[in-house]
Amino acid sequence: MEKQDFFELVVPRIGEGLFSVRILELRKRAGDSVKEDEILYALETDKTAVDIESPINGTLLEWLFDEDDVVEVGSVIARLARAAVSIEHAVAPQAQAVKTSSPKPAVAAHLSPRVRNYGIEKGLTIAQLQSIPAKGEFVSTADVDAFISQHNISVTTPAKAHVNSNAGFNESTDQYEIGMLSKQQLWLSSQFRRSQAEVIPASIVGQIDMQRLRAAGKILIDAMGEKDKRYVSEFQILAYILGQSLAAFPLFRAALEHNKQLKIYKHLNLGLAVQADNGDLVTAVVPAVDTLDFAGFDRILKEKISSAIDGRDQATADMSVVLSYMGSGNLLFGAPLLVSPAVATIFFSCPDPIGTAAPAVGYLSITFDHRVLNGMEIARFFDHFSQKIIELSDGAANLSSPMEITRHLSSGEFNALVVQKVESLLNLPPQSVDEQESLGVMGIDSIKALRLKEFIEQTLHIKLASTVLWNYPTIAALTAYCAEKASLPDGAWNGDRGAAKNGSGESVDIESLISELGGLNDDEIALLLRGS
Repeated sequence: MEKQDFFELVVPRIGEGLFSVRILELRKRAGDSVKEDEILYALETDKTAVDIESPINGTLLEWLFDEDDVVEVGSVIARLARAAVSIEHAVAPQAQAVKTSSPKPAVAAHLSPRVRNYGIEKGLTIAQLQSIPAKGEFVSTADVDAFISQHNISVTTPAKAHVNSNAGFNESTDQYEIGMLSKQQLWLSSQFRRSQAEVIPASIVGQIDMQRLRAAGKILIDAMGEKDKRYVSEFQILAYILGQSLAAFPLFRAALEHNKQLKIYKHLNLGLAVQADNGDLVTAVVPAVDTLDFAGFDRILKEKISSAIDGRDQATADMSVVLSYMGSGNLLFGAPLLVSPAVATIFFSCPDPIGTAAPAVGYLSITFDHRVLNGMEIARFFDHFSQKIIELSDGAANLSSPMEITRHLSSGEFNALVVQKVESLLNLPPQSVDEQESLGVMGIDSIKALRLKEFIEQTLHIKLASTVLWNYPTIAALTAYCAEKASLPDGAWNGDRGAAKNGSGESVDIESLISELGGLNDDEIALLLRGS
């Protein structure tokens, strides 16, 4: 027999930190001839799909894995022969020197994952599979069938009442049952392993005012119109406001590439962790969530979740944030796992009340990739998100664009707006702020200082240093500096552009006053000026 040259095809390393791939499609069958650079199979990573070509001319002898299997990088996926020979006469290199007249039992190492799974599905144990003799060097599915027939083994499908419906058994006793992880869970596990090697995770937990969230939900539902009203949960309300808020921060729309390049997407694709009917954890994705109104978001959300429940995983490389929710209960908060290239995973929890107390607080637990995001950015997001809920619950939020005051203000009007903003940030009653008191002593910390700075920048269309409060620590000093920087005209504030205040704080109609002065003669005016 002509001496053959055998070749083992291994799964290539497609990218840095990649440990496993999913087999999408096998383009050739055992026995097919192949040409160099001809596509043999397609694989999938979490970022891309790749066609893999044959490195040689020859014959495909055997696939060691099936389509949709999760395979470790570097694993042998197929065996080929460089010369066109029949599979029956193909032997491995180590067997070429010795010819045998009877088949040798294959050892466990010669059981490919595909054949092992096939035998397990037939009800065989690993010990039985290891004892099956092979007609060639490697045990095939035909060898398994011949073994079952020869030994009159009854082929049964073990009961699967206590394991995932996709699992197969490799052993069963009266004390326990052993099942295999589903392909989706294997895939998810491989992504967790890869992310563990790549990501530098950090976690932060923030609070949500649930009464405010519910009030915001009522306003959103009312805005849908009577005919469009449908089942809406707290989770849907939170997911919508969350998506709008996240999109306002570019780093939440980013993906890190090659550990140094940031790809920032124009819109936010929000992932939602969903448990499929078969028990697998899959992902639904609402694309461009920041472009949707609430009615459109609600419709697309339900479509995507229904598809995910049927087992259709929708995870994509441009899904930058994933939201998870397990309903109310006794869960307080957790530390969600992060799968790159997503930059954050958020877990929403709303614990049931203890006794008769009404639940007033929900929690957002966020795990983020510290290579992309820092703690202050997370804190800014939490603050921004909470403010959106407050504004929306008050009926004053515009979720599609930042708040801007475009009319020309006087210095007095601007001062009054800053006072109101400080009262809001500190949750103080109106007219309780001392404009000469240090803002730090009043309770304006670094996060609130940043929000106050951003408010002033948006109001006056100016740029301020992050340390502006260090140099202008009171409302009076801060507003005077900003008014001068923005060249605001002088003027007091009374809530009405057509009125000013006199020394006693009473409103004075400027136009009426000018009219009265115009009727005075020179002596009357001189007397009036002396009296002032």
